[in-house]
Amino acid sequence: MRAFYEKQGLQFLGTVDIDTGRIDGAGVRWRPPPSPPTDDVVAGQFHTESEGAAFEAARSLLGRSRAMVAQEAKVPFKELGALEAGEHSSTETVTLLRDYFANLGIEFLGWGDLGSRTYFGVGVRWRSLKTK
Repeated sequence: MRAFYEKQGLQFLGTVDIDTGRIDGAGVRWRPPPSPPTDDVVAGQFHTESEGAAFEAARSLLGRSRAMVAQEAKVPFKELGALEAGEHSSTETVTLLRDYFANLGIEFLGWGDLGSRTYFGVGVRWRSLKTK
């Protein structure tokens, strides 16, 4: 399965402690280019997102339903669904969700251009024990 998802452009993350077998910072993201693309041809070879946060992936990592996250984060259910579908939402809702997931140990990954709303390497992982 891992090979299938990697072929789709996903990158699995985490560091394994050889002594204990514990995985630190486990997560997944879309494979980013090694540096900002200088042209559309290069950019087109990588998956992009219009939002810099993968809220559905964060929710999945926690194993929580959309209804549960909407209630706990105090955001409208419909707005959470729209965000998970890649639609733009209010800054307040995005901030509430980012804070909600961060408080539960989720770290958002990715980088991009705010002006064009093109983000590369978008994904999530458990916050590393080294940064807690």
